[in-house]
Amino acid sequence: MDSPERQGRRDSQNSSLARSIVMHASRNAWEVGQPLREEALATFFNVSRSPINRALRHLEALGIAEHQPNRGFYLSKPVEDALQLFKQDLGADAVYLKLARDALSWGTGHNLTISDLVTAYGATRGRVQRACERAATEGWLEKGSGYKWTVRLGITSEEDYAQFYRFRETIEPAAVLEPGFEINEREFQSLLSLQRRIAQGEFETLSAVDLFEINTELHESIVSWSGNHFYLDALKRANASRRVIEYTKVLETKRIDIFADEHVAILEALEKGSRRKAVKLLQEHLATARNAKAIDLSIAKNGHSEN
Repeated sequence: MDSPERQGRRDSQNSSLARSIVMHASRNAWEVGQPLREEALATFFNVSRSPINRALRHLEALGIAEHQPNRGFYLSKPVEDALQLFKQDLGADAVYLKLARDALSWGTGHNLTISDLVTAYGATRGRVQRACERAATEGWLEKGSGYKWTVRLGITSEEDYAQFYRFRETIEPAAVLEPGFEINEREFQSLLSLQRRIAQGEFETLSAVDLFEINTELHESIVSWSGNHFYLDALKRANASRRVIEYTKVLETKRIDIFADEHVAILEALEKGSRRKAVKLLQEHLATARNAKAIDLSIAKNGHSEN
């Protein structure tokens, strides 16, 4: 039998993952009756099916999901209503983002405890615990012996970012040109619809977390259509290494719209079967993003723009 502490951690993880599933459903405009397929969700969130199943059971208990024997889980409540049930976790999100910013400042190897953060952030122990467990799941915080947690960062500098984008400029176009490249129609329509909504300004504000997840999902989906899991595995690992630094940046609305327009153009080229054109657009998009991120990091480092 699990100890009360371990059970508490598991309940917290179930709630966090359940909320992430609801946010994913919201970004993709899922409607009541949408299948919540465990395998697809496990692949998207890069976890095994067991935690996904527990999260879906949690959503079922909240009336958000319905389990049908021999068929699986389905969305049973409008996502707007479902999100209201998770409003109490918004404070945990604020703590999580504060932790991400501080982790970037502290650097890899910095040790901390839950008690330290409770005092520093003036937050409840439960919220701090959930933020740390989420960070551990994402790979940038590591639970050590006793009460100690250790920061483990990936990309932290301008040169790191430049190398990261040069890596992406190599593998993403190559993935599109793979002989076995084939669009997943269901994923494609969902991605295209979301990017068009963003480009049209439907989302007045997007958190750094949501923006990261949306853009990561799009690029990883395109690479996954190559059928070459080596490309996808490499991109997933690389994306995980930049999560913290992405959470600390806020893009201007104008740039969000521009990037969404570029995403739509790439997807439309793929829809028409023009893979060479899609590759050219993808290369241009990644180069633009690389230059934009370099400016962001320079401003963050120097405290002002040099333009």
